[in-house]
Order: sequence, then structure tokens, then C-alpha cells
Amino acid sequence: MAEPRAHDHDHCPDECVFAVVGEHREDPDLLLLRGDDDRFYQLDPLEGLPTPVDLADCWRLDPDRAETPSARSRQH
Repeated sequence: MAEPRAHDHDHCPDECVFAVVGEHREDPDLLLLRGDDDRFYQLDPLEGLPTPVDLADCWRLDPDRAETPSARSRQH
């Protein structure tokens, strides 16, 4: 079994699983993702690669989807 790679905080790690948990308040095309590494990422659909972001007031969270993908999978 291959060792997981260290997370590259400038770009999304290949092995990360994401859930869409919100959108940008001023530009709803920018999606807020939460990775199974418990970090938040911004996804610009035109760029195609998630990039790490800090959670701030500019993001509108969907309260039903704000938990990490790994936490949801452990509940089932």
C-alpha cells in the first residue's frame, strides 16, 4: 500500500476528498470546499484546482454540509 503524500498547502493534494460546503457571498461561482483533511478550499470552476483558504465572513456556509467528508463517512 502506498504511503499518503504530505499535503501541499499551495494546491490541493491529489488524494483529498472534498465536499461543497458553501459559496462566496459576492461571487457565487466560487465554491467553498471542505477537505477530508479538515481544511477549507476555494474552487474557481474556470481554474479547476482547489486552493486553500481561511474561513471568513465572505463565505456563505450551507449548514447541512459543513462537516468534513471523512466525518460523514464514519457515521454510516
